[in-house]
Amino acid sequence: MRRLLLLFVTVAVLARADLPALVWTADPTTYVAFGSGNANATSSGMQVSGFCFETDTRCGVQASFFRYFTVTSPGTFVISGSIENEVNSDNCIPIACEPSASVTSSFNVTSGFLAIPYPVVGLDLSGSGSDAGGDRVDQILSDSEFVLVTLALGDYTLQESYSGRAVGVGDTSISFDATFSVVPTPEPKGEAAFLVLVFTGLLWLTRHKAISILGPHY
Repeated sequence: MRRLLLLFVTVAVLARADLPALVWTADPTTYVAFGSGNANATSSGMQVSGFCFETDTRCGVQASFFRYFTVTSPGTFVISGSIENEVNSDNCIPIACEPSASVTSSFNVTSGFLAIPYPVVGLDLSGSGSDAGGDRVDQILSDSEFVLVTLALGDYTLQESYSGRAVGVGDTSISFDATFSVVPTPEPKGEAAFLVLVFTGLLWLTRHKAISILGPHY
């Protein structure tokens, strides 16, 4: 009986253990090699975007986005990311027009945590395609992914590096929007699990007449 009660107490205490935790320590920063890029902070990471437009047949964006955080309670975290990449091309440039528009494009996002003394691999998002027809082509590519990583106490940098290119027959543009987050895993289940375990233990003890929730019988 005592061993069983000790087991209930031990599991309940474990269920109440602290979740892995992190603190975002700064707003995102951006480095742009060509095209344009912007990043905004979210409660769980960052939202990034970029754009290029050329009155020519080629367009490209290359940008990296960074946000710093500190892991205050080690454990397993979920990294997730999603991106929508839109490419537009028409059938004319300023000096000439083609019978129909066409475009071929590709993008990739490499993701990682920069941590001393080693990097932790993150997400890998990508897409490519070719479309043609009419006076204008609108192409949308997307991708999403999540991975689990175990992080120790320390300072980290979430880095997302985007590279996108498009080749069309006329004026060509690229625009993209992406969201990236880092959150603790949902286990252990915390207070709810603790209450369920305690209640289950009380029911078991009551059933075996170790205690009585109804008081003495007369």
